[in-house]
Amino acid sequence: MNFKVTALIAVLSFNWIISMAADITGRVYDLASKKPLPGATVIIKGSTTGAVTDENGRYIIKDVNPGSYTLEASSIGFVKVTKQVILKSTITIDFFLEESSEELEEIVIQAASEATMATQQPITVTSLDAKLLQVQSVSAADVLRTSTGVAVRRTGGLGSDASVELGGLSGGAVRIFYDGIPMEYIGAGLDITNIPVGMIDRVDIYKGVMPIDKGTDALAGGINIVPRNYVNDRLEVSYEGGSFNTHRGTLLASKEVNDKLSLSFKAFGNYSENDYTMDGISVLRSDTVPNQIGNGVTIRTEEILVDDVRRFHNVHESVFAEIGVHLRDLSWANSFEYFINVSDRKDEIQNGFRITDKVVAAAFNESGALLQRIKYNKTFFADKLEVGYQGIYIRGRFRNRDATFVEKNWLEEVIRTEHELFPELGGNATDRDVDRNSHVHRALIAYNFSDNHKLTVTNFFAGLKTQGSDILNQFVNVEGEVFDAAAVPFLQDKNIAGIEWNAKWLKSQKLNTIAFAKHYYYFSEGAFRPRNTDNFLTLPIGTVDETATGYGFGVKYTPTKGLLLRASYENAFRIPTESETFGNLITVQPNLELRPEQSDNYNLGFQWDKRISPNLKFRTQVDGFLRNTTDVIQVQPFGVESSRNQNAGDTRTIGWEFSVVAEHDDFTRLTLNITDQERTFTGFPSNSGQGVQSTEGADFPNTPFFFYNVQANVGLKTFIPKSIDLQFFANYFYVEQFSIVSTLANGQAAENTFVPDQREMTAGLGYATDSKKIRISAQVNNLLNNRQLFDNFRINRPGRHFLAKIIYQF
Repeated sequence: MNFKVTALIAVLSFNWIISMAADITGRVYDLASKKPLPGATVIIKGSTTGAVTDENGRYIIKDVNPGSYTLEASSIGFVKVTKQVILKSTITIDFFLEESSEELEEIVIQAASEATMATQQPITVTSLDAKLLQVQSVSAADVLRTSTGVAVRRTGGLGSDASVELGGLSGGAVRIFYDGIPMEYIGAGLDITNIPVGMIDRVDIYKGVMPIDKGTDALAGGINIVPRNYVNDRLEVSYEGGSFNTHRGTLLASKEVNDKLSLSFKAFGNYSENDYTMDGISVLRSDTVPNQIGNGVTIRTEEILVDDVRRFHNVHESVFAEIGVHLRDLSWANSFEYFINVSDRKDEIQNGFRITDKVVAAAFNESGALLQRIKYNKTFFADKLEVGYQGIYIRGRFRNRDATFVEKNWLEEVIRTEHELFPELGGNATDRDVDRNSHVHRALIAYNFSDNHKLTVTNFFAGLKTQGSDILNQFVNVEGEVFDAAAVPFLQDKNIAGIEWNAKWLKSQKLNTIAFAKHYYYFSEGAFRPRNTDNFLTLPIGTVDETATGYGFGVKYTPTKGLLLRASYENAFRIPTESETFGNLITVQPNLELRPEQSDNYNLGFQWDKRISPNLKFRTQVDGFLRNTTDVIQVQPFGVESSRNQNAGDTRTIGWEFSVVAEHDDFTRLTLNITDQERTFTGFPSNSGQGVQSTEGADFPNTPFFFYNVQANVGLKTFIPKSIDLQFFANYFYVEQFSIVSTLANGQAAENTFVPDQREMTAGLGYATDSKKIRISAQVNNLLNNRQLFDNFRINRPGRHFLAKIIYQF
């Protein structure tokens, strides 16, 4: 029998052994106002086991053995309250605290935040607590960079396109979620490059294995951005500004109407001209000379290299606003939430995939969306049965314009004029306006057969339709009828069903296992050009209707307190995305012949937490991974000026990650993350040709293989307890050089195809008043002013620049 199947059956069979652990959960309230108390402490008396309540007053003490206990709830300025409980299964205990003038004695507990608990699963998860970065001027993409094993590739300044690499894989292989919803369906108005840190509670990074409760396909893993949500009375505003005429604002507000109803509002806005300077840029010069009949003709005369070239058509602006209604503790729902939000953005484009002498001085993209979302959760039969649902409906649109009468160089000099519109990015001149509507549904049913054996079934469905028009249209013949190419509709549906068994073993619950299976289905329909055709004006309608099955398991073992060992495996599938399948009919052509990527993902690692003293603790994590991936999807040339995504071949990725974190009280934290990996070609399609076959064994192109980052947050109160709350923070990032093109396994790429070693440093100071109502900071990005700081395909990034931020809580 196949080893993987045998292992899966063994784990499933093992899961029938019975053990006993339960959770204690609930909320802590202010007795007078009946409002939740954040930051309150709930402990089991006589131990250091406990929890701290979150912003909504909720706490959870996990994995407690059955028995009789005394719980104690306390908070500064309130009288302690104790309750006797007999624990047989998971229970809910609420506390109401009365104000007191007495001070709370210091209690050191081993309480886990949501971010910490997320890292203690059988699968490899890194959870980044964004609250630690709130004072800094960063976005979701910058938060991701502070993790181990994650490389974020930007194409410029604020709002520029970003590609996330995880475990050596990138692009569509890494799924990114916003509050559990794939961002590919939300629309470009909201993405990791423009979500400010003030909107984020934490970022969960799943490596190698995706849990079924996220309910979608992925290959390298996934990233879930968890937004900040409040149900108690709160108002927080922030503003930041700095170099390149950059301005960012955030607003968070919530109102608790009563103990069952709350309202929330959140919004942000971004603007930046991104007019930073670049060195070593090729500049074309031109002159007007008479032709044979005496008319003036503009011709290119020379090409020179110029430093301090300022970008001039690179503005990013985006806005987002959301209203939420939160219901809880109802007869028909534990919680029900409804959100409606709008988003809009515009990005001017000044270059294609690389910085060349080809200047884009008129093209731009616009996008926006109206989104409605509901979340529902209900438990039955003494919390044994859990039912959950999340659904969204999005009406979106986007516009691409690439048409001009004038061509300029990097010095803003006109070097070409025409009487007809022409494109700057290749293909045909376009002004494409597209409606993009989608709906997403995720359902979950979970049943606890015992306190430690849980069966979960999920189903994820997403439907998408795009259709538009182009006033500068390119007409094509589609099965005998002539269409505006942009008016041909594209449809895509996908469904992923999953089942998972989660169990805890042994008397002390030291062993935790999961086993799961997933069934994938997807359907696509649209016009496309077959691989072996040279007819670019006649398109057939194609359909794809495919299914696949994947599976996996994970094991976590805790031999001693603070030490965690784990291993996991997934046979994963990744369905081609909308943009990969349908292209844009301008520079990227459709390809309905794309096959899903498939990968065998192996993961092994350990995590060690050690408290040295009441105020000092360490966390060390080491993880290794292996990915054998087939039918890798890559953008490749197609025709003279176009490209399209194609199945380029098979790869093998192997690597390891190391992370160590030292925390001293709430004011000082030091982190080191190191990633070392390699990804090489192992095979190619039979029709690839001898030239492509010869690169077998070569490094995968445009992929960094060794990188690390160091983060420091040092508070003055660590050394002088009664001093002002002043903090110094610094981040250092290093990426070893890599090639952006494929090379022979024993060959060497040309020097101009390498991205050189990257060294980037950010540093700043933050200050908070005693009441914490006002926090201000100032920071310097690219402190070293590295003018050879590049990113995706050697695109220049900004030099040294400055940002300042102020946060005010009412």
